[in-house]
Amino acid sequence: MTSSIVNISHVGSQILIYLCILLMLLISLTIHELGHFTFAKIFKVNVKEFSIGVGPCLMRHTNKQGMRVSFRLIPLMAYVMLDSTRIRKLYADEKDDKDYKWWMSKPPKGKLLLEQTKIWQYLLIMFGGVLFNITLFLLMYAPLFYWYQHLHLVFAPFPAIGEAFVNIGKNMAFIGKGDVFDPAQIDTIIKSHQWALILLSFLAQMNLITFIFNLIPLPPLDGWKMLSYGIQKGTKKEMNDKVEITLTIIVLVLFLYIFVSGIVCDFIRH
Repeated sequence: MTSSIVNISHVGSQILIYLCILLMLLISLTIHELGHFTFAKIFKVNVKEFSIGVGPCLMRHTNKQGMRVSFRLIPLMAYVMLDSTRIRKLYADEKDDKDYKWWMSKPPKGKLLLEQTKIWQYLLIMFGGVLFNITLFLLMYAPLFYWYQHLHLVFAPFPAIGEAFVNIGKNMAFIGKGDVFDPAQIDTIIKSHQWALILLSFLAQMNLITFIFNLIPLPPLDGWKMLSYGIQKGTKKEMNDKVEITLTIIVLVLFLYIFVSGIVCDFIRH
């Protein structure tokens, strides 16, 4: 009976930890999109939508300039949709779509399409997301390190994340033997009731992970957007939409597989 109670308690702790991770990931992704949004506003780019979550819309507010702020059903990501000639081309043949008039409406006076910005402005808008992530991480690093020292734990996110990437690779092959998040440290913090520390720690690490991942030059990540834009400007040729969409789907499926395989391996080990 005691063993059963311990196992249930441990499974409950695991589920709670994953929920905390998902919440902090959503916050870090929202901060990331806020970086894009901020620089888009600075350079007068027309922002069509700022969405927290994906999928069916739960709540939506549209301001006087036609920008939507949305809250959607699936809280796994966030996004900012910037007005652009590319988006307008995609909607040009979708006259039956309920959002057709909204997408094709003329930008407010003084607002630009994304492609009308200067090269350095475009790149800074794309870089703004990771800039916000790494800035928040650096601001959080010192107080987290101090608190961890007083709990006799060491906040060392760089080695921890390096080890996490190794474990992610093992999990994908279902041969993982280590945890992406150290259960000994998590258990210690849970027992000390330092929930604020848990959430702040995860938020710092999620911001660092978001920063690292988004610099990878694969669609739909920011590293790819900056690289492909540079290639387009250098070659004077647009990227093939079908190829980019195919690569985007492959990368998204890969990320989903990484997430699911990690959870499966974690529960199998325990």
